[in-house]
Amino acid sequence: MINLKGKNIVLFGNAKSVFNKERDVDNRFDIICRINVGFPQGKEQYLGSRTDILFLSLELSENEIKQFDSQFVIVCSPKIFMTYYMDYRYNLDDWNRLYLKLGARPSTGLMAFDYLLQLKFKTLTLIGFDFWKTPNWYTDNIHLGQHNPQAEKEYIENKIKKYNGKIILEK
Repeated sequence: MINLKGKNIVLFGNAKSVFNKERDVDNRFDIICRINVGFPQGKEQYLGSRTDILFLSLELSENEIKQFDSQFVIVCSPKIFMTYYMDYRYNLDDWNRLYLKLGARPSTGLMAFDYLLQLKFKTLTLIGFDFWKTPNWYTDNIHLGQHNPQAEKEYIENKIKKYNGKIILEK
């Protein structure tokens, strides 16, 4: 596991609502996490410029992963077996635990959130998580796949209450 003790972390979801306001991301957060193909180029005023941790459930090419210039790549999907640029794999037992709790496949964003919960962070801010109310910003569609947005929302809201101010869902 990555040591994030005492760090202010942001996890960017891919909802188009991420563009509702400009943010000073690079100076505000110690660790910037992204999921799948949420590359920030040209959108830095909303998303910041760097990527410290990239969570993937898509099989990207080596060049696509390199463009993020991330310190760590964590593969979340149990179906993907990349041999390049994979530093960690999301635990299959955790995937199964979430699957049973949600009654559906967990999204990459939820697995990334769940992974980060296991670390001793100072704060964890979620941006671009609106539970499929707006389209995905890089595909401009809402693709639920086999996910359960309401169950994911409830899971995150329960963790926000439990962590008493250490987790922020930024609108």
